[in-house]
Amino acid sequence: SLCRCGGRGCLMMKFNTPRLIDWIQAVHPGAETMADILALAAGKDAGVWRILRDLGRTLGRSLADFCVYMAPDGIVLDGILETAAAPVIDGVAEMMSQFAPPATVAQLRIVGGRLGQDAELRGAAVLARRNQFGVGGGA
Repeated sequence: SLCRCGGRGCLMMKFNTPRLIDWIQAVHPGAETMADILALAAGKDAGVWRILRDLGRTLGRSLADFCVYMAPDGIVLDGILETAAAPVIDGVAEMMSQFAPPATVAQLRIVGGRLGQDAELRGAAVLARRNQFGVGGGA
């Protein structure tokens, strides 16, 4: 199906927040928001962790192909995952081990973002500071 970016087959069409909520509602009908999912993940709910690990596997399969060509040192997952990052990271790592070269996997670090909902704003502030004053600094 067509993605809002204009592409077809995008990961966002397969896994997005509304779809994730739908899948988790099959196990927890009361889960209606990402905050509900994060609370269930923090409690290590087995059904939620399995769905999140599947998300990680889906992302990891695509990232493994990317890593074959780019060999990055690290991958930072979206900070919105907060307490739900661990099972997603596990799923990504599983696919990396299966589909990326061992030398690439050995150097790769997969972590959850720490900036949460503010990542875009902080990144924009750092870019603006660099453009205006020629100084850097992390977000």
